[in-house]
Amino acid sequence: MAKFITEFGSVSENSPYHDSSFDAAHLAATIRQLLQRIDLAFTFEIKDGFSPEGKKFWGRWGLLTHEKAGEIEKKPKYWALPLLNKMTGNRISLEGEGDWVTGFAVKESSKVKIILVNLDEKGQNFENVPLTIKNLENGDYHYQETFLVGAGKKTSENITDGTFKKEVSLSTNNIVVIELTKI
Repeated sequence: MAKFITEFGSVSENSPYHDSSFDAAHLAATIRQLLQRIDLAFTFEIKDGFSPEGKKFWGRWGLLTHEKAGEIEKKPKYWALPLLNKMTGNRISLEGEGDWVTGFAVKESSKVKIILVNLDEKGQNFENVPLTIKNLENGDYHYQETFLVGAGKKTSENITDGTFKKEVSLSTNNIVVIELTKI
Protein backbone atom coordinates (compact mmCIF):
# COMPACT_ATOMS: atom_id res chain seq x y z
CA MET A 1 0.00 0.00 0.00
CA ALA A 2 1.37 3.40 -1.00
CA LYS A 3 1.68 6.13 1.60
CA PHE A 4 1.27 9.81 0.72
CA ILE A 5 1.54 13.05 2.65
CA THR A 6 -0.59 15.53 0.73
CA GLU A 7 0.49 18.69 2.59
CA PHE A 8 3.30 19.46 4.96
CA GLY A 9 5.23 22.50 6.11
CA SER A 10 7.14 23.93 9.05
CA VAL A 11 4.21 25.84 10.58
CA SER A 12 0.51 25.43 9.82
CA GLU A 13 -0.36 29.13 9.97
CA ASN A 14 1.15 32.22 8.33
CA SER A 15 4.67 32.74 9.69
CA PRO A 16 7.86 34.63 8.80
CA TYR A 17 9.50 31.17 8.67
CA HIS A 18 7.79 30.57 5.32
CA ASP A 19 9.77 33.43 3.75
CA SER A 20 13.13 32.31 5.17
CA SER A 21 15.84 29.68 4.86
CA PHE A 22 14.30 27.96 7.91
CA ASP A 23 11.47 26.68 5.70
CA ALA A 24 13.97 25.40 3.12
CA ALA A 25 16.01 23.59 5.79
CA HIS A 26 12.80 22.20 7.29
CA LEU A 27 11.78 20.84 3.87
CA ALA A 28 15.11 19.05 3.36
CA ALA A 29 15.23 17.73 6.95
CA THR A 30 11.66 16.44 6.63
CA ILE A 31 12.45 14.65 3.37
CA ARG A 32 15.39 13.01 5.14
CA GLN A 33 13.07 11.69 7.85
CA LEU A 34 10.50 10.46 5.30
CA LEU A 35 12.97 8.41 3.23
CA GLN A 36 11.85 4.78 2.94
CA ARG A 37 8.73 5.55 5.01
CA ILE A 38 6.53 7.54 2.61
CA ASP A 39 6.11 7.13 -1.15
CA LEU A 40 5.24 10.74 -2.03
CA ALA A 41 5.13 13.97 -0.06
CA PHE A 42 3.72 17.26 -1.34
CA THR A 43 4.75 20.61 0.06
CA PHE A 44 2.03 23.22 0.40
CA GLU A 45 1.61 25.51 -1.65
CA ILE A 46 3.14 26.35 -5.04
CA LYS A 47 2.40 30.10 -5.02
CA ASP A 48 1.44 32.45 -2.20
CA GLY A 49 -2.06 33.83 -2.11
CA PHE A 50 -2.35 37.57 -2.61
CA SER A 51 -1.81 39.63 0.53
CA PRO A 52 -4.76 41.88 1.47
CA GLU A 53 -2.15 44.62 2.14
CA GLY A 54 -0.34 43.98 -1.16
CA LYS A 55 2.82 42.67 0.57
CA LYS A 56 5.19 40.46 -1.39
CA PHE A 57 6.40 38.53 1.65
CA TRP A 58 3.71 37.93 4.24
CA GLY A 59 4.42 34.51 5.72
CA ARG A 60 2.45 32.37 3.28
CA TRP A 61 3.40 28.78 2.46
CA GLY A 62 4.25 29.15 -1.23
CA LEU A 63 7.46 28.41 -3.08
CA LEU A 64 6.84 31.60 -5.08
CA THR A 65 5.49 35.03 -4.23
CA HIS A 66 2.26 36.28 -5.81
CA GLU A 67 2.50 38.23 -9.08
CA LYS A 68 0.07 40.92 -7.94
CA ALA A 69 2.67 42.03 -5.35
CA GLY A 70 5.28 42.70 -8.06
CA GLU A 71 7.63 40.45 -9.96
CA ILE A 72 7.36 36.82 -8.78
CA GLU A 73 10.27 35.83 -6.54
CA LYS A 74 11.48 32.34 -5.72
CA LYS A 75 11.53 31.84 -1.96
CA PRO A 76 14.29 29.88 -0.15
CA LYS A 77 12.16 26.71 -0.02
CA TYR A 78 12.01 26.80 -3.83
CA TRP A 79 15.83 26.64 -3.96
CA ALA A 80 15.91 23.60 -1.64
CA LEU A 81 14.19 21.49 -4.30
CA PRO A 82 17.04 21.61 -6.90
CA LEU A 83 19.45 20.60 -4.12
CA LEU A 84 17.24 17.63 -3.20
CA ASN A 85 16.92 16.75 -6.90
CA LYS A 86 20.70 16.25 -7.07
CA MET A 87 20.32 13.28 -4.72
CA THR A 88 19.77 10.58 -7.35
CA GLY A 89 21.39 7.17 -7.12
CA ASN A 90 21.46 4.30 -4.66
CA ARG A 91 21.27 5.24 -1.03
CA ILE A 92 24.39 4.45 1.00
CA SER A 93 25.06 4.59 4.71
CA LEU A 94 25.67 7.95 6.37
CA GLU A 95 26.73 8.02 10.02
CA GLY A 96 27.04 10.85 12.50
CA GLU A 97 23.76 12.72 12.29
CA GLY A 98 23.22 14.88 15.35
CA ASP A 99 20.76 17.18 17.07
CA TRP A 100 21.02 19.91 14.43
CA VAL A 101 22.66 18.36 11.38
CA THR A 102 20.99 15.56 9.47
CA GLY A 103 21.40 14.22 5.97
CA PHE A 104 21.68 11.27 3.65
CA ALA A 105 24.06 9.96 0.99
CA VAL A 106 23.74 8.28 -2.39
CA LYS A 107 26.12 6.78 -4.92
CA GLU A 108 25.60 7.02 -8.65
CA SER A 109 28.20 5.51 -10.95
CA SER A 110 31.54 7.11 -9.93
CA LYS A 111 29.93 9.90 -7.86
CA VAL A 112 29.14 10.03 -4.13
CA LYS A 113 26.61 12.71 -3.13
CA ILE A 114 25.79 13.82 0.40
CA ILE A 115 23.17 16.32 1.49
CA LEU A 116 23.52 17.89 4.94
CA VAL A 117 20.95 20.14 6.62
CA ASN A 118 21.48 22.31 9.71
CA LEU A 119 17.94 22.92 10.99
CA ASP A 120 17.63 25.16 14.04
CA GLU A 121 14.41 27.04 14.79
CA LYS A 122 16.29 29.52 17.01
CA GLY A 123 18.99 30.12 14.38
CA GLN A 124 21.90 29.73 16.80
CA ASN A 125 23.87 26.58 15.92
CA PHE A 126 26.65 27.03 13.38
CA GLU A 127 28.26 23.63 12.76
CA ASN A 128 31.65 22.45 11.53
CA VAL A 129 30.70 19.02 10.24
CA PRO A 130 33.47 16.41 10.02
CA LEU A 131 33.05 14.50 6.76
CA THR A 132 34.67 11.13 6.11
CA ILE A 133 33.99 9.00 3.03
CA LYS A 134 35.52 5.52 3.18
CA ASN A 135 36.04 2.65 0.73
CA LEU A 136 36.81 4.88 -2.22
CA GLU A 137 38.92 3.86 -5.18
CA ASN A 138 42.30 5.60 -5.05
CA GLY A 139 42.86 8.35 -7.60
CA ASP A 140 41.85 11.87 -8.54
CA TYR A 141 38.42 13.30 -7.73
CA HIS A 142 36.42 16.46 -8.33
CA TYR A 143 34.98 17.82 -5.05
CA GLN A 144 32.06 20.27 -5.15
CA GLU A 145 29.94 21.94 -2.46
CA THR A 146 26.63 23.61 -3.39
CA PHE A 147 24.92 25.60 -0.61
CA LEU A 148 21.40 26.94 -0.28
CA VAL A 149 22.90 30.12 1.21
CA GLY A 150 26.51 31.07 0.51
CA ALA A 151 29.25 30.41 -1.98
CA GLY A 152 30.12 26.86 -2.86
CA LYS A 153 33.53 25.44 -3.56
CA LYS A 154 35.15 23.26 -6.22
CA THR A 155 38.51 21.56 -5.79
CA SER A 156 40.45 18.58 -7.02
CA GLU A 157 41.40 15.91 -4.52
CA ASN A 158 43.80 12.97 -4.67
CA ILE A 159 42.89 9.93 -2.59
CA THR A 160 45.67 7.46 -1.83
CA ASP A 161 44.32 5.44 1.12
CA GLY A 162 40.68 4.95 0.09
CA THR A 163 39.44 7.62 2.53
CA PHE A 164 38.41 11.25 2.00
CA LYS A 165 38.25 13.61 5.02
CA LYS A 166 37.13 17.21 5.18
CA GLU A 167 35.39 19.60 7.57
CA VAL A 168 32.34 21.37 6.13
CA SER A 169 31.14 24.62 7.70
CA LEU A 170 27.34 24.76 7.76
CA SER A 171 25.52 27.85 8.97
CA THR A 172 22.21 27.55 10.74
CA ASN A 173 19.17 26.74 8.57
CA ASN A 174 21.37 25.98 5.61
CA ILE A 175 21.74 23.05 3.23
CA VAL A 176 24.79 21.77 1.39
CA VAL A 177 25.15 19.11 -1.28
CA ILE A 178 28.62 17.60 -1.49
CA GLU A 179 29.61 15.75 -4.65
CA LEU A 180 32.79 13.69 -4.93
CA THR A 181 33.35 12.39 -8.47
CA LYS A 182 36.13 10.06 -9.63
CA ILE A 183 37.97 11.54 -12.61
